[in-house]
Amino acid sequence: PIRSAADLLDSGEMDLHRQVVADYGDRYFITSILDTPFSYLYDYLGFRGLMTSLCKRPRIVHHMLERQLTQTQEVMAALAATGIDGVYVEEVFTGADLISPSTYNEFVLAYNQPYFKHMRGLGLLPIHYVCGDVIPRLDQMAHCDVAAIAVEESKKGFQIEIEDVVDRIGDQVAVFGNIDAVHFGLHATPDDMAAEVRRQASIGTRARGFVISTGSPFPLDTNPRLVDAMVETGHSLSG
Repeated sequence: PIRSAADLLDSGEMDLHRQVVADYGDRYFITSILDTPFSYLYDYLGFRGLMTSLCKRPRIVHHMLERQLTQTQEVMAALAATGIDGVYVEEVFTGADLISPSTYNEFVLAYNQPYFKHMRGLGLLPIHYVCGDVIPRLDQMAHCDVAAIAVEESKKGFQIEIEDVVDRIGDQVAVFGNIDAVHFGLHATPDDMAAEVRRQASIGTRARGFVISTGSPFPLDTNPRLVDAMVETGHSLSG
């Protein structure tokens, strides 16, 4: 069954969001985290099931995507009612390293367009974070009415240079940086980290907006001093 926004609010599931907004909303940009409809299907089908169903059971996949879109729109409405500012929208298994352009258009983009339009209509700013080789998808992502786009660092045989991202879409949306979380989290010095922050920030000046960020979560063994160096250097920059 589809759970309505009213049911979600009454259940208490949004109480943490309300409390964070009450405590910190006047000082910080408050977000929640959601997946896109395609990424949610991984929870039901697993990776192999998701990839094979695109070819073997496309009608079932479309039915599931439609249901998931409807449910997530109710979640968006509940989140908007709490007073948060935006949503960090994660997406996996949709890069050019995994699915074809036609598959992306049919099963991902077709549902992302109404997804982000609905989110915007509720007054929430969408930050679209996509894993994998997103370079061929950037223009389509930027046209989905998102406020910002975040990408991974280069890995797994594909290259994602922040210069390419900024040059392709920086005039349309804000861009999040993609500092290499493994290299700079495990093998760099604080001075190395500071230099990388300044390098990416200088490139980001060409974008509509730029946010210092890693491309992936820091490893658990990351020295907290390196996180401090990233944050403090970012705060020291003008703009």
